[in-house]
Amino acid sequence: MTANDFRDELDPRFLRRQWLWQRAGWAVMAAIILLALVGFFGTSPMASKVESKEVGSAQYEVEYPRWTRYQHLDRLHVRVLAPEATGDELRISFSREWVENNNVRSTTPEADGGGLAATGPVYSYKVEDWTRPLVVTMEYEPRKAFRSPGEITLTAGELEPVTLPLWSWVHP
Repeated sequence: MTANDFRDELDPRFLRRQWLWQRAGWAVMAAIILLALVGFFGTSPMASKVESKEVGSAQYEVEYPRWTRYQHLDRLHVRVLAPEATGDELRISFSREWVENNNVRSTTPEADGGGLAATGPVYSYKVEDWTRPLVVTMEYEPRKAFRSPGEITLTAGELEPVTLPLWSWVHP
């Protein structure tokens, strides 16, 4: 008997199903690798999202995780450089939608003041020199799973407020 004799005895339907299962397995493995590369299962170079805007010489930037976990502390980094700003205060506030889905636990440096706006808390930071970038790190905890959209508004001194979008996927 030769190999060709065995091939003739195999059911063509069985061979077709086997081929389909193999291809499905390859597709699942490729999807898992792709999700890992974009940070779906943890950290990766593509796991964080950066939103930025320039208004005149002022630069506003927010970096936050694209994927996060429910009730897991994560960090949001705010960077502001506004050499034309007058006044000595940076105010950070969030949209109502973001505040309903997330809870800010701490900020570094600690906020110098703040208050409550219609959408939620406002964090205020004293700025002595607007020509040097101010970086604020906020630790927050997602309170709801799945989609976490919202906006952050940054007001540098007396300049017009700048709003940047925030959007994360929260794993349950």
